[in-house]
Amino acid sequence: MDLYPTTLAIHNVFRWLVLAAIALVILRSFSGWIRKQNWNQKDETALKVSVIFAHIQLLLGLLLYFVLSPITLGAMKDFKAAMKKPDVRFYAAEHIFMMILGIFILQYCKIAAKRKLPNYKKQRFVFICYLLALVVIISKIPWHVRLLPF
Repeated sequence: MDLYPTTLAIHNVFRWLVLAAIALVILRSFSGWIRKQNWNQKDETALKVSVIFAHIQLLLGLLLYFVLSPITLGAMKDFKAAMKKPDVRFYAAEHIFMMILGIFILQYCKIAAKRKLPNYKKQRFVFICYLLALVVIISKIPWHVRLLPF
């Protein structure tokens, strides 16, 4: 059984859960910042869920990148030549780098938000971090890929 199409389909569908979770945190933190509301358990849960979803998506992506994807496995054989092909370069370097950067920003935000900041400052900090992470992530999502590979 070829796991590549199945894993790729899961990875493609799961992106929507990640984006929705990030969007929820952005909306909650923006609203909390503007209204100067206290950071609450629902905010904390949304933050945790978004980071968990992002990490699951990262694990699926790493499985594709290092084990299953014929594109990246082929690129690893001659990385210099792969960098000259825009489509291959996208998956072999650009996509993975920007996704890891975006997830790093999310994780940093979750850790840094635990600092004892006044609540409206925590809301503002999370909003800015998550908005930045969303821009980084959206910039390198392969939108041209069909939702399901079959």
